[in-house]
Amino acid sequence: MVGIGPLFFLFLRITLLKCEMEGRAVIEDVAKITDFPHSVYLYVECSTDKIWACGASILNQWMILTAAQCLVNCRFKNTKFNHTVIIGAGSEDITEMEIISTCIDAILHERFNKWVGENDIAIAFVDKEIPLGDNMKKVLITNTFENKPLSGYVAGWGTTGDEEDDKLHSCFQKIRSMNACNYAHYLYLPPGMFCAGDLLNAKNIPRTVPLDSGSAFIYKTFYQIGVVSYGTNKYPSLTFYTNVSYFYSWINENTKRLYCRNTANKIKRN
Repeated sequence: MVGIGPLFFLFLRITLLKCEMEGRAVIEDVAKITDFPHSVYLYVECSTDKIWACGASILNQWMILTAAQCLVNCRFKNTKFNHTVIIGAGSEDITEMEIISTCIDAILHERFNKWVGENDIAIAFVDKEIPLGDNMKKVLITNTFENKPLSGYVAGWGTTGDEEDDKLHSCFQKIRSMNACNYAHYLYLPPGMFCAGDLLNAKNIPRTVPLDSGSAFIYKTFYQIGVVSYGTNKYPSLTFYTNVSYFYSWINENTKRLYCRNTANKIKRN
């Protein structure tokens, strides 16, 4: 992989820019990967006419956690469909990433509703073990917290709209009350979601964008409490997240399913 990884990710980046994907995150800081070593860049080509990018986080050496919307058009077990899902990690600069692995299997939440963002969560299995180290670390998820988190950070690689920027950016956001989230959501927020950010509509307020979908909302360095799902035009500085703690049992059950069925496939091939 030495030498071809960075060039390949640079090519992918240029391809995405030429496809005029939506603008990059208007966010606070250029981040260091050592501060967000769980961060994964996801390049997805599962459609004949569309290429897109998402974020993800490292669950363990073989699996990543992301949003279901990022993989909804992929057919991993159907050889009639051509698809490419490549992950990169280990650097805050996309052009310096190596090709870490490709996704060969995934489980999306069975009740994912792309129209309202409900149950927007997925786990993907990669074909090569992720080499954990200082620049690549696992997140920690839990089904409960001793003290309720009040704020956190999200990091991602939003595509530039008018200028090239291949760096990882981070954004600090305060978690909002369910009343505020419901108000901003027009009706009510589906179960298993929360929102964070600001209700003010100002251009200089930190925010996420569609290409940050799947990225992790982190509390106390390595606890993942959310997965970026979507935002609204009316409140662009507010982000709606899938609540990881709410789906703790689902994540636990399906990481086991993915590992067992893909480990069994490897044994059969050998």
